[in-house]
Amino acid sequence: MTPHQALESTRPKTAVARVVGVFASPRETFADIGARPSWIVPILLIMIMSLGSVFLMGQRIGWDRIVRQSLEKSSSAQNMSAEQMQQMVANGSKFAGGFAYVGGTAGPPVVCAIIAGVLMLTMGLFGGKFSFKQAFAIVAHASLVGIIGGLIMITVMMAKPPEDFDIQHPTVFNAGAFLNPETTGKALMSIASSIDLFTIWTMVLLAIGFSAAASKRTFTTGKAFTAVVLPFVLWVCIKAGWAAMFG
Repeated sequence: MTPHQALESTRPKTAVARVVGVFASPRETFADIGARPSWIVPILLIMIMSLGSVFLMGQRIGWDRIVRQSLEKSSSAQNMSAEQMQQMVANGSKFAGGFAYVGGTAGPPVVCAIIAGVLMLTMGLFGGKFSFKQAFAIVAHASLVGIIGGLIMITVMMAKPPEDFDIQHPTVFNAGAFLNPETTGKALMSIASSIDLFTIWTMVLLAIGFSAAASKRTFTTGKAFTAVVLPFVLWVCIKAGWAAMFG
């Protein structure tokens, strides 16, 4: 009997125990998730955090200020007059809140599903075989790290004056927060902004999760981490290229 089969015969962890276990005992918890995959609770928690962040951001910062800040940091703003900028802000703020709420609701399951599908493919390159349900459950639980990041962001947002809050770099845990956007190239800024403590933490949990849930002992954490890093690096390169070309 393999360790995976032995785990299936033991008493399963509750949904709450899994949420806590992702941080307290990740290998044991992800082995349990792999044997009996479920994802509803983590997805709901992430959605609640996302929607709560959107609500507080709209109340505390205001969609006009958020849209203006985003426009001012884009290359297209350099050629705008004050009147054109104000018109763009007025138009954008009408839809920004609605889009943010839709993203906060649909975003977590859709993003987790896409990541799960990609990681199923890359894990397979290194000998890891997983069902979509397993992959989705692992990704959903590893993504709980984002809740901690969200709580820190909300704390910073409530502590700072609204005009000083940087929506693109809300905390110092993002490497892009230490660079000057006016003197740093768009591509480098994009790469730096992708290097985030919580992203790295999530990637480590994904590697632990997939290796712990694998039915073969030969599928190590190192192989799983490589399978996680490859699509991440590709995504960062695509973003950097896009930023360099279109700002």
